Amino acid sequence: MSNKTQDSFSSRHAAQMNSVYDDVFRDFSDVVSRNDFYGFVGEMTVGQFSSTLGLSRNSRVLDLCCGIGGPARYLARRYGCTVTGVDLSAANLLTAKKRTREAGLSDRVAFIEGDVLTANIEDGAYSHVFGCDAWFYFADKVPLYKLAHRALVPGGIIAFLDQSAEAPIRFTYENYIGGVHFESRASYETQLRAAEFESVEIQDLTDVARRDAAQVVMKAIGERQRLIALSPEIYTIYLEVQAEGLASLCCGRTSYCGCVARKVQ
Repeated sequence: MSNKTQDSFSSRHAAQMNSVYDDVFRDFSDVVSRNDFYGFVGEMTVGQFSSTLGLSRNSRVLDLCCGIGGPARYLARRYGCTVTGVDLSAANLLTAKKRTREAGLSDRVAFIEGDVLTANIEDGAYSHVFGCDAWFYFADKVPLYKLAHRALVPGGIIAFLDQSAEAPIRFTYENYIGGVHFESRASYETQLRAAEFESVEIQDLTDVARRDAAQVVMKAIGERQRLIALSPEIYTIYLEVQAEGLASLCCGRTSYCGCVARKVQ
């Protein structure tokens, strides 16, 4: 993809992200107690997954497509690591920086605005590259994985959370949040190896993701009046999106994965 084409795509995608993940969506997430987790899963799943990654106070984490920074702040609080988040949505990052200041984490969490594929990211500077329910927007994920490989120190780890589908699926919620591109587990592994990663591990986190997502649906129903007061139209959309994602996990159309691989050299 040429720079001009990439810039055009990034501008369109940024506009879409700003329209989807706006102030109302943020307020909905706060009401259902998502703790700044904008993705399909929240602290329950991220907590279980991150505990397997060997994070410590010495870790330097690059969070690609970080949204408003909920996972970044969670990792910094829990493990004491430093985290740099990258996102192309200016609106997301305004909230990310504000909430990071309010959490007293500005010394450990910082943000870069820009397209992750073209942003000024230092090579060989990070021990971990992390993603949470955000990389499914990439139809071709190999360039993203290659970027992660360049950003990591030798021995560094790429780790991301996302749904997996063994065959292409269309979701109704794509009408609201844009097109999604879930990979089969074999495809995740093949693409990671194409980016020169080794020791690929695919963790099955479907059970915990189902519980995580079910809590959101139940809380959205329980807080119906508060959410409708914010926006009746968005309430219906929000509940449909969450319910369809949960149903796809429950009936086996998708599973939920934690993907981990290592840069050898």
